Amino acid sequence: MTISWDRQLEDDWFELVEEKVRGYLCVTEDLPARWHLLPQQLAELLSTIAPSPPRTFIADAIATTIGLLIGTWKEYVERFTSTASPDLLLSYLRSRPQLEDFLKAVGWSVATLNDHSSLALTDLQERLCRGEGGTAKEYQHRFGISIRQPEFNCFVTIQDLDNAAFTLGQTFPVHGSFVVGRQRKHNGEPDPICFLEYPTGNRLVIAGRHQAAQCSREQLLICLLTPQHVYVKNISDVISVKMQVAQERSAENAGEEHPSELLPQRTQMAALGCGETVVLRTPFSIVLPTKILRFSKR
Repeated sequence: MTISWDRQLEDDWFELVEEKVRGYLCVTEDLPARWHLLPQQLAELLSTIAPSPPRTFIADAIATTIGLLIGTWKEYVERFTSTASPDLLLSYLRSRPQLEDFLKAVGWSVATLNDHSSLALTDLQERLCRGEGGTAKEYQHRFGISIRQPEFNCFVTIQDLDNAAFTLGQTFPVHGSFVVGRQRKHNGEPDPICFLEYPTGNRLVIAGRHQAAQCSREQLLICLLTPQHVYVKNISDVISVKMQVAQERSAENAGEEHPSELLPQRTQMAALGCGETVVLRTPFSIVLPTKILRFSKR
C-alpha cells in the first residue's frame, strides 16, 4: 500500500527530526568539534523519510535545526565562558554551520530562498535573539533576497565621559563584529559619532582623525557571541581602556526582595591593556580617555 503524505505523518516525522537533532547537539565541551557534521546529518535523516516530504517540510526542518543550533551555542557560551579563552570562543562562533551549509547539504541552491524567504528570516531572528545578530541588509548581500529587519537585542550608547550623567548620548544597535576607533585619514569618513558599514568590516567612529590622545584609529574589536556575551579585544598599541562591570550579588543579599530597588547597583573597574581580550556580560561599560561606551541588552 502506498503511504501518502498527510498531517499526521508530517507531525510524526517532525517530532523525530527534532529529537534526533537535539541528540546531535548534546552540549558538551567538544560540541564545536562536532557541529560541522550537522548539515549532512540532517540531510541524511531527511533522505530516509518515505514518502519524500514536501519542500515546505524540509524548509521547516532546516529552520528548526538552525534554531536548536543557535540556542545550543548560547547555552555553550553560558556554560564554558569562564573556562574557554575569549579567542577560542570567537573561533568556535566563526566555525558554526551557516544557512548556506544546510542548503548545500540538502541539494538546494541559494536561489531557493526566493520561494522560502521565511527560512532566511528565521535564521536572522534566531541570530538576533540568541546569537551574534545580523541585519536584513546582510541577507540581501549574501542571498539577494529582501526580508524585514527584526528588532535588535543589544545596543551601545556613546557618551562624553565628563558629562555622562547628564547626557543621553548616541545609541546604535550592536550585532556581529565591528572595530571602534577614530576617523581614518584618507577615506572620507564622516565626523564622529557614527556607525559605518563596509564590505571589509564595520566601524564605530568615536573620535576625529586628529584626536590621537582620545582613541587609536583602531582601538577595540567588538564581537557579539550572544546578546548577553560580548568579546572585547583592545587592539590599540598605545591606549589602555577600563571596563566597568556590574558585580554579582553576594549570597547574603540573594534572598532580598527587589534588591535593585533598595540599593544602587555596585560596579567594579578593571583595566584592559593593549592586546588583551575578555568576554563581558551585558550590561557593562568601556571607559576611554574621553568617552564611555555603555553596552546593554534590550
